[in-house]
Amino acid sequence: MKWIGQHIYDLISRFRSDVYLEDVSTGTIASGAHLGLDSNNKIVKAADGGGDLTSIVAGTGLSGTSLTGPIPTLNVDASQPTITTLAGLDAIGTQSEDLDISSYTLVNIDRTALHGNTGAETISALHIDLDRTVPTSGTYIHRDLGIDLDVTSASLGTSSLRGMDIDVIGTTSGTSTATGIELNVSGADTNIGMQILCEGEQLRLSHNLDDYATFTVADTGDLTIETVGNGSVDSDLILKADGRVIIQPADGKTVNIKSTQTSSSTAGAKLNLLSDDGAALGDDHLLGRLAFGAAEDSSGTIRTGAKIEAYADAAWSASENGTRLEFKTMDANNTSELSLTLDSDLLATFAGAVTVTGALTGDLTGDVIGDVTGNLTGQADTVASIAGLAPNTATTQASQPNITGVGTIGTGVWNATAIASAKMATASASAQGAVELATTAEAITGTDTGRAVTPAGLKARVSQIVNLKGYAVLQNDVFDYANAYNTDDEAPFQLDVSYGSGTINSSTEVAQSKLFRAGGFHVPFACTVSDIQAQLTCNNDGNVSIALVEYRPSDAGGDTNDHPRTVYETVVVDSANNNNKVSSTTIATGDLDNTAIPAGSHLMIMVKGDGTSVGGTAVFSVAIGLSW
Repeated sequence: MKWIGQHIYDLISRFRSDVYLEDVSTGTIASGAHLGLDSNNKIVKAADGGGDLTSIVAGTGLSGTSLTGPIPTLNVDASQPTITTLAGLDAIGTQSEDLDISSYTLVNIDRTALHGNTGAETISALHIDLDRTVPTSGTYIHRDLGIDLDVTSASLGTSSLRGMDIDVIGTTSGTSTATGIELNVSGADTNIGMQILCEGEQLRLSHNLDDYATFTVADTGDLTIETVGNGSVDSDLILKADGRVIIQPADGKTVNIKSTQTSSSTAGAKLNLLSDDGAALGDDHLLGRLAFGAAEDSSGTIRTGAKIEAYADAAWSASENGTRLEFKTMDANNTSELSLTLDSDLLATFAGAVTVTGALTGDLTGDVIGDVTGNLTGQADTVASIAGLAPNTATTQASQPNITGVGTIGTGVWNATAIASAKMATASASAQGAVELATTAEAITGTDTGRAVTPAGLKARVSQIVNLKGYAVLQNDVFDYANAYNTDDEAPFQLDVSYGSGTINSSTEVAQSKLFRAGGFHVPFACTVSDIQAQLTCNNDGNVSIALVEYRPSDAGGDTNDHPRTVYETVVVDSANNNNKVSSTTIATGDLDNTAIPAGSHLMIMVKGDGTSVGGTAVFSVAIGLSW
């Protein structure tokens, strides 16, 4: 049919055979639309993209034609050099070719947007698992890199390069712990957590732009740790250790404290020993100690050979800071010997004789008491009368090195040095003679049979032995003490109340009622600890630590909770791993950490095990010698 002009017909046409369209022009299909047949085989326009796939033809580098499931599965083949989009990629094959993802975000996960809030879970934004399968024979050199980043950049302006930028932000909605990098390295002959190769600062720890610290290793291997502040306050370097701080230089090398400050009367290298528990220093308390020790046997047992200790001569305050220095050496019996004391009254006291090999030059003010061997050369203001010797004048010398006789001395006051005991008859039970008085230290020792004891020496020697016993099932590095005697039939012998810490100090406080009712020994007056001996049996191997501590009761308003004030000594006893063997350890007076016990104190014991003795039952006895 052929029409000239415009004719519009409203017709319904049905075709029983195939329909062909010829001379069809190319064009653009409307977005979201296509033609199809409805259930009555009518041609309709659809916009839902419906229809079922019957097959898939995989493109270059892809394989897989599975139609099972709502989404077809395609696999990435060996080599894909020009992939520009990675959507839903689960894995990349173990190939040697590089993956170029320039200008693309490899992983972008919004957990809430994709999946909503879920329960407890562990997710990884990026997980890289590199596994190498080695051959069954042969020896090869491998260098495996889980992540290898190479950043090369250039700029005509200011350039900032970062090999890795990690931002980890926690929340306060729960209990959150944020960790920037966690490294777990193990299983090799040599395990290194992190190795940084850098020509400048290898590590910078920053609080902000102005306050930071750097770790720098020079090409000589020298390590420099430097703190940098904004200039308003000092940037200190603080080392806190839950144990000893050990500095071990190479053989023959020294530990130096260097000052680069311009020298003056106040500038120079300084080493301060500070004692600060937050309270004023008590009378006779230790300020600090400088000790010299060495191994006494092949097992590496360290023994202190000498030490210099500073003590408070009185309780400190804003107006009282009296201090004395004690110089102590060790005798052949491993006992600390007080050699020299410099007190706050500018008095130097030598415990033994003083030998001067050179000339003693200068004015000597005061009395010289004791034996003088050698010549006294000089001029005295006055010379006491000796057999007609007149007081010294400008022309008369007082030097009389060898007076062999003075005749009979009838009257007068003897102001000279003491007569040597060798020149006097020795007193006995049946004869008169010279009696030598023992020093306070000799009276305390209590072994001398040839000297008399003064009342002061006798008072110093008054002593008592206190014995504290008990048993405990040992914890690993956690102290236990006795339960309250009014709640436990085994008190005070069963130590089953956990102190909660392996260190006894003010950071761990307990109720005063527990400490007061835990048994122990009440000391009514001031005294000192002279000796400590600990004995124990234990059915486990390892070490057992028994601490002798001091608790001071208080009725102050804020002292309902308290802590043991002083640890006099922690005796470490090596368990014999047998209940029928008793191990003993003795601590002499010179090796005690503290000795002074104030009046009103309570002495008690606390016990803990280690990683080997933990779980064992230890039965122990501690004998404490008290002197006053």
